Amino acid sequence: SGLDSIVTRTLRNDEKQIASKYNKYKAYDKALPTLTHMALVKLEQEGYLKYIISQNIDGLHLKSGFPREKISELHGNINLEICKNEKCGKVFLRDFKTRTSKKLHEHATGRKCEACGEMLYDDITNFKESLPMKPFEEAVLHTRKADLCLVLGSSLTIYPGSLLPDFVVAQGGKLAIVNLQETVYDDQALKINGLVDEVMARLMCKLNLEVPQFILKRIIKIVKTDKAKDDENKKVNPY
Repeated sequence: SGLDSIVTRTLRNDEKQIASKYNKYKAYDKALPTLTHMALVKLEQEGYLKYIISQNIDGLHLKSGFPREKISELHGNINLEICKNEKCGKVFLRDFKTRTSKKLHEHATGRKCEACGEMLYDDITNFKESLPMKPFEEAVLHTRKADLCLVLGSSLTIYPGSLLPDFVVAQGGKLAIVNLQETVYDDQALKINGLVDEVMARLMCKLNLEVPQFILKRIIKIVKTDKAKDDENKKVNPY
């Protein structure tokens, strides 16, 4: 019994079907949520998972439908645009990459806030830029409260996210790591040398939970125009 026994056997047919259904997305678009992303959504819905801390900028956790208030994206999200007007502060989740600047430390996207009209900025933290404090502070807060920290597909070498497992171990929590590479925490954790999607498929079967299907949604903006005015304008300015 326990997680260690889940990963010592081969995948059953139903587990293979679960994994293969989600792996097919890789052939179409790598920026779509995987089985693991959708499994985490289900685990949160069932009360097992309380919080996600991510060092990825791909935005797949939000795209999967995971609650935004339960995620710390330490290095930002490539699909977010932020209004820095203190009186507004709106955040917009797009279905496209928001970064437009070719200069490393420029973040203005060229688009305006739909609420206040001020400039919007991408959410990415680039090389040699300081991480935003709020996501990291939230990550530390939830890590200190965790009775189990599950590390998925990380070698735990990128600072400061690499420090977070220390908080779990220090307060007596348990640590489980799913990664093909070695990590500095292997001797303090249940270490599973496997592919994350396969391990999560086994876990969901063990818990008798169905992984929800990801449904791709696109936003279509339709603008209504006055045809009579357009025709009149063409007469005045035919070119």
